[in-house]
Amino acid sequence: MKERILIAGGGIGGLTLAALLHRRGRECLVVERSPRFAPVGAGLVIQPNAVRALRIGGIEDAILSRGSAMERMQIRDDRGRVLSSIEGAAFRSRFSAGAFGFHRSTLHGALAALVPDTSIRLSAQVLACGATGEGAFVELADDERLEGAGLVAADGLHSVVRRGLVRDGEPRYSGYTSWRGVAARGPLWPAGQMSESWGRGARFGLVAIDGERLYWFATANASAGGRDASREDLLRRFAGWHDPIRAVLEATPDHMILRTDIADRDPIGKWGDGRITLLGDAAHPMTPNLGQGGGQAIEDAVALDLCLSASTEVAVAFRDYESRRLERTARVVSEARRFGRIGQLENGVARWARDLAVRMTPKGATLGALSWLYDFDL
Repeated sequence: MKERILIAGGGIGGLTLAALLHRRGRECLVVERSPRFAPVGAGLVIQPNAVRALRIGGIEDAILSRGSAMERMQIRDDRGRVLSSIEGAAFRSRFSAGAFGFHRSTLHGALAALVPDTSIRLSAQVLACGATGEGAFVELADDERLEGAGLVAADGLHSVVRRGLVRDGEPRYSGYTSWRGVAARGPLWPAGQMSESWGRGARFGLVAIDGERLYWFATANASAGGRDASREDLLRRFAGWHDPIRAVLEATPDHMILRTDIADRDPIGKWGDGRITLLGDAAHPMTPNLGQGGGQAIEDAVALDLCLSASTEVAVAFRDYESRRLERTARVVSEARRFGRIGQLENGVARWARDLAVRMTPKGATLGALSWLYDFDL
């Protein structure tokens, strides 16, 4: 028990770390507040940098075999005119890895399958944590105390562990909200294709994912705290946008539509102390504009696994991990914010200039601009 690593949070980052530690024969325990791993959420794309990280961790095939390979990625305007298009083959040639669309529950299930049931504790809500003489502990809602050699907080945007370590208040609202849903793909959308369309202060994305399904997402400038997630509201908001947006919305039941205000936090210079550290959204919550939330959590997990395998001292490994990840993740947070501001423009002249710039940029230059993000080794 004293040598195990406690992992608070059984999301993508926490389960990736648990799978990697188990693969090396290191004991760990994932502490998850939910009573079961239910098929919740919508979709996401695992991009080349995260694919490369999974490859380094040795679990690439087990995970990517469950996803849907992306063969074309586009940016369009709200009338459907293509502003930029990149083939999946170009990604694989330039970055030695492609991109894959998943339902979040599919990815989650693939990771959970790599972790023994005995290494996952459900219905276990962390209320507090701290250090012991030889490690760290968490206190659960039922007054139980669990101890280990170290604690990794992968408990998301509203991390209980981070709150005790950093005390930086509430997340920062971006100024725009989002809706997400999943529908049967059928004839609505081609396999292997994803696109994001830009309008006036709004965007709409379409992604082919596993199981012959279509994941869609939408954003709109709005005040925080809205709750409307009805199909009728979205049909009004995106009336006049190109096909198949209306048909996709009509094919999505109201109860399958999720609404989430988009928020992040400013990067911080320290993620932990002693034998406690942060991972994923608990460490560096970011807006989804680069589609890197899950990808950066995977990178974190692989980097931390490497550091733990290289040092017999958990605290030393944790600080090494943080030093490897701080600058990288801070840049992703910053660039995601910037891309969001560009995508959410309302001014007509600014939008025209933006669309023209994207349309006139050569494919090679677009790939080159992504090199810092995708052509990356841990």
